Amino acid sequence: MMLEPVLRQIGEAVYHCVRGKTRYGLRVMRPSRLVSETAETSRLSCFSDGVYSIVATLIILDICVNNVPTAAHVQMHGSVVNALSNDAPVFLSYVGTFVTVCLLWYLHHTMFRHIRAQNSIVLTCNKMALLFAGYLPIVFKLTGQFGKEVGTGNSSLAVQVNSAVVFLASVWLLAMWIVASCKKSELLHPSAHNTMSNVFMITHLSIYPVTSLVIFCLCFIVPINSDVINWVQIGMIGVFILMKLLRNVAQKRLEKGEAEISMDKNQQLSEIPTNAGSFRAMHEGTATTTAV
Repeated sequence: MMLEPVLRQIGEAVYHCVRGKTRYGLRVMRPSRLVSETAETSRLSCFSDGVYSIVATLIILDICVNNVPTAAHVQMHGSVVNALSNDAPVFLSYVGTFVTVCLLWYLHHTMFRHIRAQNSIVLTCNKMALLFAGYLPIVFKLTGQFGKEVGTGNSSLAVQVNSAVVFLASVWLLAMWIVASCKKSELLHPSAHNTMSNVFMITHLSIYPVTSLVIFCLCFIVPINSDVINWVQIGMIGVFILMKLLRNVAQKRLEKGEAEISMDKNQQLSEIPTNAGSFRAMHEGTATTTAV
């Protein structure tokens, strides 16, 4: 998948060379085409939205089919509450994984409000992000079933698989934004060219990779059960809300500062005619005195 744009370019070059258009075929092979040729992003956004929605649907269907207690389960555990409590780790894993899917989609959606065009590298990064997002239903099952087996080591392994998949699904989004920022004049909307927008976007996109990497490494030091990563994933809602509030505050302060600078400039411009008139009157008064 990573080599798809290159392989397509090689195939196109070979096709033109076989047809006798050697010079054009060699031009097609230029590496600069991978970043210079752009296209609109509507189809990419629609395809990505579809993948994220299918991933969320698979998680919902899995928990609805396999974790609704039957009459036999209720009779075995004594009550519906006890039967549901038996699957509590699965339900918690479902909430954490579903929140992760939603926030990854939110990051993707936010990015493409600023990205107005795509090249082959952006397209490849997007495919890789969706590839690993597709593993989230499997991760949900692993964390729900084995996340409590701390003594056997299955818990840490399930948590590591979870954090690794989330890391890979999110780090490709970060890579996609970095690629777009490097060609911002061609790929980004003018509103995303300022430093503050870029800093906040990179900060947003770095939250999941950094958090997942820390949890992955901690599993080598201490055994971690699924509750830790599930509650961390659920707590990401508060982190993203806080980031949104901080950005709004920073945006308002920036707009206020720009308004004050604009008012100062207008005031200075309005004082120029007054100063010119005073200088003219002073000059005329000096000329009259000299004449007398």
